[in-house]
Amino acid sequence: MKARMLSIVWGERHLDWFARACVRSLAQDRNRTSLKENIAAWDIVTREGNETPARLTAETLGLPLEIHIADVSGPSGEILQREIINEMTRCLATESALVIAPPDTIFGEGTIPSLFAVGQPQGICVAVPHVRVKPSAIDAAELGASNARLVSIAWQHLHRTWIEAECGRPLTNTFAGGVSWRKLGDGLYAVQHLLPTIYLAQFNATDLQWWAAQKLVGAWDHRWPSKLVAEGRQRVICSSDAAFLVEITPEFGNIPPCSPFDPNEPDRFWGGSIGDRGAPAHTIFNRNQIAIFRSGGA
Repeated sequence: MKARMLSIVWGERHLDWFARACVRSLAQDRNRTSLKENIAAWDIVTREGNETPARLTAETLGLPLEIHIADVSGPSGEILQREIINEMTRCLATESALVIAPPDTIFGEGTIPSLFAVGQPQGICVAVPHVRVKPSAIDAAELGASNARLVSIAWQHLHRTWIEAECGRPLTNTFAGGVSWRKLGDGLYAVQHLLPTIYLAQFNATDLQWWAAQKLVGAWDHRWPSKLVAEGRQRVICSSDAAFLVEITPEFGNIPPCSPFDPNEPDRFWGGSIGDRGAPAHTIFNRNQIAIFRSGGA
């Protein structure tokens, strides 16, 4: 599959994570081989003055690079939305799919070929429920280790936003965060993620029109998937054996508020649940599936 890859990265912290988390994990054998077979261009969007460290890090993968200098003076959400539209335009002009490679993401070994395999039909977009972890997970992650090992590391360095999403706690953050999970056995977890991230996308002209009309940020996870679901274009990989990713999150950042746990509706979400009038199609779609994550001991 002909594809482009997009990384939007600037600032000292994210340049560091880009090198030690994202690119390091993409360099694992199966991931790297799949990228070399499919990626025609790696678009790296950064600010002026950060292009050299970003390029030096990315060059280690041996992929064709295109560096784009952007104005990053505004709100980050607006910057991301603008650059997604720019990348969509590039993909449509070159008839390419898109893989997103955020600087704060660790890709499990074999995740990249799984994305391409599941996304093979024309127009399909592939999402994966990812886990939020503390920055300490970066040094703990083992290059070339199995996804099961990465699941183990994720739960050893689980971010508070995921700790507080466990079913059965007196208070959980699921209503605000859209994630709930429970332990099924030793190292085996059942996860419900109402906002899995699309990591491989295939765009068409109607997608570009849709995005151009968006006035609010956050469309990638919160609104565009409803269009894809309505068109039968979203696929979700729900097994960590096939695809597993973790998102590095500052220890005291992204902490949703908690509310009392309801055992009869443990996955109720402010963004829409079954029976709610006007609930987004993608939250209903995602609520009907459970991801199974298996750690090294399961």
